[in-house]
Order: sequence, then structure tokens, then C-alpha cells
Amino acid sequence: MNGFGGGLLRAYYTNQRNVDRNESEKGEQQRYRIQARHRWDINDRTMAIMEYHRMSDTTMTKDYFYREEYERESSPESYIYALDRQSEYSLSVLGRKRVNHFQTVTERLPEMRFDLKDQKLFDLPVYFKTDTTFTNLNKKTSDNANDLNVTRFDVYNKLSAPVKLVDFLSVSPFVGMRDTFFSRELNDDKDEFRTAFYTGFDMSTKFSKTYETSGKFMGVDFNKLHHIVTPTIEYKYIHQPSVDYTKLEQFDDIDAIDQKSNFTLGFENRLQTKRMIGESLKTVDLGYLLITSDYLYKPEGLGSQFSAIKGDLELTPFQWLRFESDTRYDPDTKDFQTWNTDLYLNKTEDWQFGVGSRYEQSKVSELTAELFYKLNNEWSFRTFSRYDLKEVEDSGTKYINEFKDKELTVIKDLHCWLAEVSISSGRDSGTTFWVVMKLKASPKMAFDFKDYYPHPK
Repeated sequence: MNGFGGGLLRAYYTNQRNVDRNESEKGEQQRYRIQARHRWDINDRTMAIMEYHRMSDTTMTKDYFYREEYERESSPESYIYALDRQSEYSLSVLGRKRVNHFQTVTERLPEMRFDLKDQKLFDLPVYFKTDTTFTNLNKKTSDNANDLNVTRFDVYNKLSAPVKLVDFLSVSPFVGMRDTFFSRELNDDKDEFRTAFYTGFDMSTKFSKTYETSGKFMGVDFNKLHHIVTPTIEYKYIHQPSVDYTKLEQFDDIDAIDQKSNFTLGFENRLQTKRMIGESLKTVDLGYLLITSDYLYKPEGLGSQFSAIKGDLELTPFQWLRFESDTRYDPDTKDFQTWNTDLYLNKTEDWQFGVGSRYEQSKVSELTAELFYKLNNEWSFRTFSRYDLKEVEDSGTKYINEFKDKELTVIKDLHCWLAEVSISSGRDSGTTFWVVMKLKASPKMAFDFKDYYPHPK
């Protein structure tokens, strides 16, 4: 119902037969998967989300939904989340429960969070904010051998005093104190109270220039060009906490707080122009580039050093063409740890094309591509392929594992229904054939289980 949001419910059941003659045991196995997702936008500031994932065994999604779901998220978690956003604060409640006994999950039953945004103190140029979290953490392991329950109450208070040193330079020094109560230590039932002192500053400036020119360059129309450069420097110092993190169970970043002194450097470039979108003239980005890196100041035993350099590039020369690339470079080893690119074309509703590459050092090196084409009002088709560039060694012989996935889908418009017939092959040299019927009249949902191609953001 529209008054209570929208969602998806999906169930899959199979009575799997073991027909492998080499197996000592033959028989049947009942396997299933149930998924439910729902989003309810109660009003402009309040929303609630629910996800439920129930599986019969550990390899159910891997065996039957490898590319569609397993590669994207191999072990999804079930939860209920509600958020109330106000102009001065936000309040959220999270309930996460393990529903599959074979999963290792940190249950949060519940987690309540209150964030007070920056509030000016009296008439002083000083702002106060606080983040308060109460969490009942219950670590559930697949073998139930190392389960652990901890109640944690965390409060972070921060004072900042933003000032403008000169016309183009803004600085915001801050001090903060984090106080955290733990109901027990890692190896002891004794409770702990930890304090940690924070200080630092945020510094930023902005340079911009507008070029009063219009025309076309290499086919790209532009109506004035606006170039914005935003360098930023952030420094954060955390004094040695009163309780060492090694004495605590590591559930998340709050438990891992340790002495720290680092700079975060950022350099943002943005090139904008004005274009007619619909019936109005709007400002759009032609290009965006962000480069960031952390400089660790004298980490113990290592000396000062730069951490990985991150880059994010987005180009949109046309409304129907978008290019994105993100990378992570390690200056210590002088290697790229990750490098992903995506090119997406969507000029008309009759055809769409996307191609991308994925690289993760020593793990993944592959190309992906998808093409959708509408022949007429009744027929259309979609193809998808994934090409593996990584060298694999088998019995001393190196070879290229070419296609990991190949898929062809033919779609027939049946007026009120869409019928899809698909065939795919590639993974484990297997071939899959299936028929899908979709109701056209169903409303658009907030979530999508399919991930044929990772479209740009």
C-alpha cells in the first residue's frame, strides 16, 4: 500500500537431486531462499527500512544466484532501521538479528543513536555538537564457540570555533572528549570506562573563475565555464585512551580507537557549465576530480609516512554519456591496489550500453559489458559478459581464464506482462536456462535484487 511504502518479496525453493555417480550418497535435498525488503517514507524527515534474508544453507546463493547476488554481497544481513532527521538533530534505531545459524553476525539489539548538530553557544563564536550511542552487542559465530555479549554506551562531545583568517581561508579548530562504558572486557567480565581526548582543525579554501564564453569543443556544448578548486587540510590528534583497544572486543571503529596523529589532504576540482534541462537552465558538472591522502605523523615503529592515495574522477560531457574511475595507489609499494572504471551510454530508451573494468591487486582483473536494445514495441534483448584478464596457473601451465559469464536475454512485451527467456554460461563451465514473467503494472520499488551491470553512481 502507498501509505506504508513499498518493497519486494522473493522466494526460491528447489528439491535438489544428487545425480553425481561418483558420490557415495545419493538423494534429495530441500533448499530455499527467502528475501524481503521494505522502505517506508513516513514523512519528509522520517523513514524506516527492513531487510530479511533467510537461506537453507551456506552455499545456496552461491550455487543459484552467483552473479546476480553472491558476487555483490555474499552474506547479507537482516535488520530493521528507523531514522528521524530534524534540522537540529537526528535520532535512529537499529535492530540487527541473525536469522541463519551458519552465519557469523554481530547482533545489535538494539542500537539507539542521537546526534545533535552544531549548535551555537550563546553569543560566542563557538559551536557544540554531541553524538550519543547506546548499543547492546551480541557476537554470534557460526560454531557458537566464541559468542560474546557487550553493552556499550558511547558519548562524543565536540567544541569547534570556525573562523575566517583571510578572505579566502577558513579554519575550524576543535576539541573533543569521548567517554565510553563497556559492560565487560575481552577476556574478563569486569566492566570498563574509557576516555579519549581529541583535538585538531579543519582548513579549507576555495578558488573559482568563470569564463564568459559559449560554444562547442570536440562536440561538447558549453554555456560559460565555471572552474572551482577546493584544497582542504584536516588534522586530527587522539591522545592515548585510558583503556587500550587490545583489551576490548573489536566490534567496530569505536572499539578500535587508539592514539593517532594524522593529516588528511584533499584537492577537489570541479568544472561546471549551464545547460537546458527540460524547460529550465541548470548548472551541471562537466568534470569532477578528487584526490585525497592521509599523512600519518610518526606512527609507532614506522615513522611518518603517506597512506594510500585515493582518486575519484567523473566526466559527463553529454547527458547521455558518463565516465567514472576510482583508484587507490600505495606510495610505499608503488602499486595500484584498486582501479575501477565505468563507461555508460544511454542516449535513448531504445538502447543502453555499459562497459567497465575491475582491478584489485593479486585478486581481480576483469572486464564487464552489457547491451540493451529495443527492436520494436514488442521485442527487445539484453546481453551481458564478463571477461577475466587474470592469469591462472594449473599444473605448471599459465593460461587466461577468458569468459567468466556470458548471458543472452530475449524480452517479449505481452501488454500487461514482460516475458524473459535467458541463457547463461561461463562459471564452472555450466549452462543455465530460465524463464521469468514480470507484471508491468507493478510499481517501482526502492530496492532491486538484480545487478547485471554496475551503473555509475
